[in-house]
Amino acid sequence: MTNSLLEKELVQTRAMLAASNAHCTIMKHAEEDARVELLSKKNKTCCTVKTSACYIAHNTMKKIHASQAQEKAKREKEATEKEAQKVEEEAAHEA
Repeated sequence: MTNSLLEKELVQTRAMLAASNAHCTIMKHAEEDARVELLSKKNKTCCTVKTSACYIAHNTMKKIHASQAQEKAKREKEATEKEAQKVEEEAAHEA
């Protein structure tokens, strides 16, 4: 008698386990479908936005930048003059 009672409990437990597994599988498929739908909607609404940048600087920063640019131009000019002088000296030595 207890053997049949245990068999009934085993059958009920297996049925509940199968139902639970089926529910889990259904929910996993639903979640996957929802995720795919969300990703496809995200890609459709995505568009590029072109913006133009405008830099704003304080007057002192402008002055500093201008002075640095002048110093850089002066150094480049001196460097080119030195190169020209070296070329002339080399030409004089070869002659």
